[in-house]
Amino acid sequence: MASTHQLRTTHLIAIICILLFSTVSILLIPTTRHTSPASTPLSPLELTHVLESRKDDITQSKISTRALDSYQDSIQKGRDFLCALEQPNNANPCAVKQSSWTSQADLPRYGWNIRVDTGISGTFGLEAAFAALGISSTPSEWRTVNIGHNTETREGNTIYPATFAHFLTLFHGSTRTMVAKMSYGPAYKAEKMRIPIGGNRKLPPLQRWSDLIWLAWQRVTSLPNGLSDQRLLDMRAGLEHVFRYQVSNQDTKDTVLRAHGRGTISNPNEMPPVWPGWAFTPSSDNDAFKSILNSPNAYGVVYLLASHKGNDQFKVRTIDRINAFNCPFSLPGRPTEARLCLYLHIAPV
Repeated sequence: MASTHQLRTTHLIAIICILLFSTVSILLIPTTRHTSPASTPLSPLELTHVLESRKDDITQSKISTRALDSYQDSIQKGRDFLCALEQPNNANPCAVKQSSWTSQADLPRYGWNIRVDTGISGTFGLEAAFAALGISSTPSEWRTVNIGHNTETREGNTIYPATFAHFLTLFHGSTRTMVAKMSYGPAYKAEKMRIPIGGNRKLPPLQRWSDLIWLAWQRVTSLPNGLSDQRLLDMRAGLEHVFRYQVSNQDTKDTVLRAHGRGTISNPNEMPPVWPGWAFTPSSDNDAFKSILNSPNAYGVVYLLASHKGNDQFKVRTIDRINAFNCPFSLPGRPTEARLCLYLHIAPV
């Protein structure tokens, strides 16, 4: 009969063998690299357009992919953005490439679904702004548009996995108003949810906020059969009021504070007052206004307008006022929190 010492030795050897086998097995498991699709050199304006999709997608994130531009650089880029907005594309040195995503069929082609509902659940602290601007607060007059990237699609050998990106936008057609309430794009969601991207697995070509919001606005300003009469075409071309709701992007916050301080940030925790907050126009302070155009939540709107100048689109329109204001947020039983909202007024040139 084996001794107690021999049994203990045998058990110990068995345990060591199991541990060694488990360690080797773990080391041999392949890992997935999270890489971004290869990029080609772009012009400065096109590069900013690409940054729009990345930076604007992470509105609710603390991730930062670039250092804040200097105040003078922001002013210069804002000047370029105004040039891109205010000139027809022919012979415009600042022209932005026009978007190729102009058909509702592009949405399902790349895994996007869109749902349009009648009504909104509230005015979310924007009541004073709506009243001052003549925008209706009647919920039934609004449309709530949800765009979600929930379906995997393929083109040849290329796979576009579902990223569960989500854009929630409120539209009021007759007053030509848009409230961008929530923006979680494919790049941010894929990273957040650790969805493998690389090789033949790519982010969808249709992914920029400006392109998706254009298709949402196109849907809202169309008849049920997808066509539009002249009244709806005029409404579509005449977008006037854009709100970026509860901005959490730190670059935008810092840019607004620096513009308010005319180049310096004296208090990084300062919040503008409630509507009308701090108003910036080309006539009141041209440099501060231009610098805010270079903030992620503002230049998304620049590209929405500048890349959709076609006959059935916005044609030539510009941004002539920006208000940064506190739009307080509260939940039942919890204290009210200060939140930053941006308002951009759109006008014909």
